[in-house]
Amino acid sequence: MDKDQRKGSIPIPDNLDELLTKEQRQALPGLKYLGWGPCFLRKRMFLEPEMVMRNNNDKRLGVFEHDGNIRLQGDIKVRDGDKVDQATQHEDPPVWTK
Repeated sequence: MDKDQRKGSIPIPDNLDELLTKEQRQALPGLKYLGWGPCFLRKRMFLEPEMVMRNNNDKRLGVFEHDGNIRLQGDIKVRDGDKVDQATQHEDPPVWTK
């Protein structure tokens, strides 16, 4: 993508805990243990914001669902400045479930 459309927004807001559901907050420590961490908050037009998570072990990207699970997704568009390598993504299911 050529143009940064964030308009002053940061990739991960300071009030992240306030944006997460109870289930997401409960699942986050286990996901972090397995190498997953917040990458950025995706805000698409007319849709609810979604937290995109990145696995630091194998560089997979997925959407952090409201129930605390990660939905792997290979078509997440990342701006060049976000420096996320999608070349090593896999179609394997995540290993963590609540």
